[in-house]
Amino acid sequence: MKGDRLYLATNVGLDDEYVCALNAKDGSVVWSTRIGKVGALNQEPSYPGSRSMPTLDGDCVYAVGSDGDLASPDLKTGKLIWHLNSLHGLA
Repeated sequence: MKGDRLYLATNVGLDDEYVCALNAKDGSVVWSTRIGKVGALNQEPSYPGSRSMPTLDGDCVYAVGSDGDLASPDLKTGKLIWHLNSLHGLA
């Protein structure tokens, strides 16, 4: 949590994983940014879904996805500043 926002990782179905900013007062979504695919469908133990919390450092937020994605969305807008996947490199 930073200021009036709470940051979390979540997934929608078994395809897309997101990092989100929520209004801490009422829980409304401020922004939601897709960071990659949901991983671990073929891993053991199988747990297809997000498993981490975003990390805040100063004015930066870092999110790790369950399929090897590492992303840094803008704290205010959610627009991706950078994104890295172990299979595809920096985007």
